[in-house]
Amino acid sequence: MTLRHGVILLAATILVSARPGRGQRAAVPPPGLRLVESAPALGVVCLDPGHPSENNSGRAVQHGVTEVEMNWLVAMRMKALLEQANVKVVLTKANMDQFVTNQRRAEAANAARANLFLRLHCDTGKGSGITFYYPNREGQKGGVRGPSAWVRAESERAARIVHDAAVKGLQGALPDNGAHGDDRTRIGGKQGALTGSIYARTPVVLVEMVYLSKRTDAAFIRSSRGREAMVRSLTAGVLAYLTKRAYRNGPVARGQLFPPAAVEVARRLPASLEPAGPRRPARRRDLV
Repeated sequence: MTLRHGVILLAATILVSARPGRGQRAAVPPPGLRLVESAPALGVVCLDPGHPSENNSGRAVQHGVTEVEMNWLVAMRMKALLEQANVKVVLTKANMDQFVTNQRRAEAANAARANLFLRLHCDTGKGSGITFYYPNREGQKGGVRGPSAWVRAESERAARIVHDAAVKGLQGALPDNGAHGDDRTRIGGKQGALTGSIYARTPVVLVEMVYLSKRTDAAFIRSSRGREAMVRSLTAGVLAYLTKRAYRNGPVARGQLFPPAAVEVARRLPASLEPAGPRRPARRRDLV
């Protein structure tokens, strides 16, 4: 049975048959969701709106916007959409301006036992478009070596899935720079991996949504329409990964809820997980 057939079949067969007791009213599910015997979360996602951190405040104004604000706005909107799709979401900080080191951000994802640690950033430099990074080598920071071989392999898998779904959702609005090992970044090249990757014990993907140094990129993420397109595209990618992960890890318990959003994402997954013709991104100077 293929993934898409399995998801559709599961979605069609998990209706509940329980009856309300005497004197009790039948529960009414929220719009768009079905009542099931039990509805465990589709997964746990840790969203990391980048900066302020030990290497960058994220407050530099470029073409009228700051990275820290764009990262935060995207994270909060993604949180709302993912929770509607029955995904448990944790954040690495409590407000936009909170200072959190990259080590502590990874530790927050580890503590939550997240199925995916998604780090949201905006790039700067000589480039344009959206770029994904995942740890492809073991690195070292503060006497700690990591991430493990399993984290590296699963992070690459996650990055490819999220990348493909997100790029498809953006429909060419931004150049596609593909998914790459984070040793291509300046700090990743020095340490072997980004700091957030080294301390991660869970699959980690970093997305550079746009280049704020590029006027057209900044205008896209600054506009409510462009930002919403980014949010929905990344959310689709996360749901695609969680859905594939659930099937790859074995049979799903009877009664688990797969929201219509997740079913629709699975139906539209591309046949190949390899990015088509990715561009080589410019090396970022301040990424950690």
